[in-house]
Order: sequence, then C-alpha cells, then structure tokens
Amino acid sequence: MEIGDWRDVLQELPKRIHDWMPRLAEEGVVGADAIFACLGPALEIFSRYSRVEKANGEEVGLQEYLVYVWAAVAKEALAMVFAGADASGFEEDARLTAMWLWTISGGQDDDVGLPSKQEEDTSDSEELAPRRRFDLGI
Repeated sequence: MEIGDWRDVLQELPKRIHDWMPRLAEEGVVGADAIFACLGPALEIFSRYSRVEKANGEEVGLQEYLVYVWAAVAKEALAMVFAGADASGFEEDARLTAMWLWTISGGQDDDVGLPSKQEEDTSDSEELAPRRRFDLGI
C-alpha cells in the first residue's frame, strides 16, 4: 500500500497539465474537449497511490483534489487563450467568461464564435451549424 505525499501530488499536477494542454491544442482538441481530456492525466497522478496524505497524516479525498485539478486546468487554458498576457489576476467571473468563450469558439482566434458574413447570408430555413468541433448531444 503506497501512500502519496500531498505536496508531491500538488507539485506534479501543474506540470502535467502544462505538458498536456499544448499537446491537445496541436491535435485540434480545444475548449471543453481539452478541459475534459486533461482529467485523465491529472487523475493518474492521484490514483497511483492507494491513499494521499497531508503532512499531518490527514487523508486527502478525490473531491478536494479535483478542486486543484480544475484550478490547474483553468490556469493553463487561460495562459493559452491569452498567450503572452498574465491572466492570473482575473477574477473568478472573468476566468469563467474567458473559458466559456474559448469553449464555444472551438479554440479559433477569429471573432470568438461569431458568425461570419457568409454564415449570416444563409436562408432563414437553414439552421446554422455550431462553429465548435464537437457535439455534446445537449
């Protein structure tokens, strides 16, 4: 039974996400797909141990770990969305808005998901297809 050190797990997490997010983007996986695709590599860190403990011996549950996973994924995604800018000072609402825009735009840099002139000219009877590259079936 191997026990993981909470500090080690937290130290490895941002590195893992930093390695995965650009790799996914290179493959065309962006937005919500990229966010969810990072869960596997993040959970791999935590699940290699039968138990993860803080320095005082307190067990860390998966629910607590997932809070840190979301923070690491959001930080890396924002760094990609705002390349070259420091997004660390964004308030929670601004981070959520930026992530939402990135998700609906499918990672495209142009007009953040707004319809193009060509799309606007389609007939009223046609339904506009979403610009994102995935369908969640919702």
